[in-house]
Amino acid sequence: MANIGYLPRQDFAVQRTSPADVLIRSVLIAAVFLTLWISFHPFVALDEPILVTDVGNLVNQLGYSTLFVLLLAWNLLHQPQRLLLLVRPVLIATLCWFALSVATSWDPALSARRLAYALVIIGIAGMVLLVPKSPRHFADVLALVVLIVLAACYLGVLLVPTLSIHQASDVLEPELAGDWRGVFGHKNEASAAMVLFVFIGIFIARVRSLGLGAVVVALALPFLFTDTLMLLAALFTQQQQELFIRFPSQRHLPLRRILR
Repeated sequence: MANIGYLPRQDFAVQRTSPADVLIRSVLIAAVFLTLWISFHPFVALDEPILVTDVGNLVNQLGYSTLFVLLLAWNLLHQPQRLLLLVRPVLIATLCWFALSVATSWDPALSARRLAYALVIIGIAGMVLLVPKSPRHFADVLALVVLIVLAACYLGVLLVPTLSIHQASDVLEPELAGDWRGVFGHKNEASAAMVLFVFIGIFIARVRSLGLGAVVVALALPFLFTDTLMLLAALFTQQQQELFIRFPSQRHLPLRRILR
């Protein structure tokens, strides 16, 4: 949770929250993190060229802008002085540098649109951390969101493998065929998310429930080690093929040793 030590303590007195308020908080937090990890375009097909335009993606622009407006409205209605937490010298200096980069860009109009989108994302990232009523509440919502994302990833691998596992027909990097990516667009994105899920699982274990945190960690780890397991399987298969060629009479000997 954000540090509020430099603001008047009376402004942040603990307030009783109704079930409706808790529900609204939970929905806002869940919407932000589900959008972050699942996005508005899950299970992207990679066998077609990706179209890149200066206009951008309208769905993403409307979706993230809506989240920004909802979070801003909620924070303005609930102790708006906490928004001062987001105004830091480092952030101001960074935004000034962004503005200078836009002014000196070869296409200021395009750069200005990208800066506006970056400000929306920065605002969402800052304001969403002001919504949870407590670390335990934050852990509860994160646990639900992470389990939903993990369930979507595993169901994708089982039900729609062509859209959740890299294929040899991918336009870019066909050599990644067989690597799991789940709802994400690339295996590296999936790996980064799973590493984050492991830390979230540790956070849940310490704040909410040890068992629930262990489940999150246990479900996230297989995605991290998919590449290693596939490499070991390929090496084992290659070794078996070489043994079959060199020693035809002892084809099942290595397997028998393993089964003992």
